[in-house]
Amino acid sequence: MSSPSSDSFTKVRQIIADNSVRDFTELYKSLYDNTTEASKIITIAEGLHNSAISSDREITFMATIAKLL
Repeated sequence: MSSPSSDSFTKVRQIIADNSVRDFTELYKSLYDNTTEASKIITIAEGLHNSAISSDREITFMATIAKLL
């Protein structure tokens, strides 16, 4: 049996794939705009920073999602 966070991770990953997302900046901004928890904001900022230096931004974004879940 999969956990709710595992199901959520899979759903987000599928949405990203279905929509052929290549620019994740707006997604990071949306995550930031919709949270008030300092620890989550730090995680989002780290993900955005890592995305800037990553050759595969989708992997970096999904790692951020995994940490948030």
